[in-house]
Amino acid sequence: MTRPVTYEYPLNERIRTFLRLEFLFDQIAYCLTGDSPWQTRGAIQALHQILEVLGRIDIKSELLKELERNAEALDRWRERPGVDAAALDDVLARLQAVSARLHGDERPFAQALKENEFLASIRNRSSIPGGTCAFDLPAYHYWLERPSRTRRAEIAPWLEPLEPLGEGIALLLGLLRDSAQGRRVRAEGGSYSATLDTERPCHLLRIQLPREARVFPEISGGRHRFAIRFLGDGGRPRAVEADIEFRLACCQI
Repeated sequence: MTRPVTYEYPLNERIRTFLRLEFLFDQIAYCLTGDSPWQTRGAIQALHQILEVLGRIDIKSELLKELERNAEALDRWRERPGVDAAALDDVLARLQAVSARLHGDERPFAQALKENEFLASIRNRSSIPGGTCAFDLPAYHYWLERPSRTRRAEIAPWLEPLEPLGEGIALLLGLLRDSAQGRRVRAEGGSYSATLDTERPCHLLRIQLPREARVFPEISGGRHRFAIRFLGDGGRPRAVEADIEFRLACCQI
């Protein structure tokens, strides 16, 4: 059986930011598996985008709040029948460990990276189309031509201060995704909408479609309601008028 295609849609700004950071961490991890200078460029580009996100919001505070909220919510599950107490204790221990690492570092998040002159020289040119090419940044070109193992060895300490952030986000999003099993629903005439329970807020929508389905969802929503419209992939996307069956999960902890 082929793996379905999954589309995710965050229903609050905190989860939206976490998903973007997860995407960038995944890009770095993938790029660092290769030896090409172009893959190293991809890793550095993603690193700069992470730093840009960190410069806009107090992500450390947001992450700690979400870790605490999840720990409190999960701890209440002990009273539910059939709960695996050992598995629950393991998850709570992981949440506590990440929180401790974040609390233990009193430095401004990734401040040393923001002050790194080499990275700053690349970041300053990145907003210019083609601004990081060899004649603009010969020092960067020289560094990229060094052996791949040398490049990876130098990148590792740059990423080390961000490890608790990446670990915490991966843990929280993993718990959120696992919190709901998808159910099969039908979008009549290519559209589907539903009202959400504000007493138990949904944080993330997950839509799964068969890989062979030639449609994709356009999703909008907020705390109270969401709507899905399916579009066809032939040339210019157009709204689908046929009924579409898909799996939907409303994830909440």
